[in-house]
Amino acid sequence: MLLKIFRKVRNEVNLYLRRRKYNGRKLETDTYTIISSNCIAGSIYKDFGLPFNSPTIGLFICGNDFVKFASNLRYYLSLPVSEGECSKWLGKTSYPLGIIDDVELHFLHYDTFEEARCKWERRALKVNFDRVYLIMTDRDFTTYENIVNFSKIKAHKKLSFVSNNYQEIPGTIFCRRYEGDSQVGVLPLFMEYSDYFDVVEWLDS
Repeated sequence: MLLKIFRKVRNEVNLYLRRRKYNGRKLETDTYTIISSNCIAGSIYKDFGLPFNSPTIGLFICGNDFVKFASNLRYYLSLPVSEGECSKWLGKTSYPLGIIDDVELHFLHYDTFEEARCKWERRALKVNFDRVYLIMTDRDFTTYENIVNFSKIKAHKKLSFVSNNYQEIPGTIFCRRYEGDSQVGVLPLFMEYSDYFDVVEWLDS
């Protein structure tokens, strides 16, 4: 019980300190399109009061699928989303599963497929292809090869959060807290992603 209380207090304090770091700092615009392999995009939009100019909100995309998706964004975003029954990565899921061609969309934070599909397709229309920022992590079946291939994608900016120090791969951010683990933690929680890079500087520089 005491440990649970301690963790809750620690998390709230960390969130307060992370928010305080950005107090008074303004972003240049609100037209950023952040395409992420998990909930980091949605968290950045919420934490910085930005409109959702991206369909990758409230979901995750497994590593190999995300690299394919991010490599050919215009193509995949032009396709309708169909409902999947069984994931090639995870089998039967307890949440809605979307399919666009050969890419799976794991709509983790949606109650129904119809809700997820409508929001995906509406937000896909808001994508600013001139200012696309790509973010992935080494979670969700992401391999070393996926991270290498991700680093080669052409985009306005891109970065990947990893639990190993891949100095040879450009754009990787080594999360030392997870050194020795198979993957990084859930970085969207309590703005943990902001411990590893300056969000405002990254978006505006």
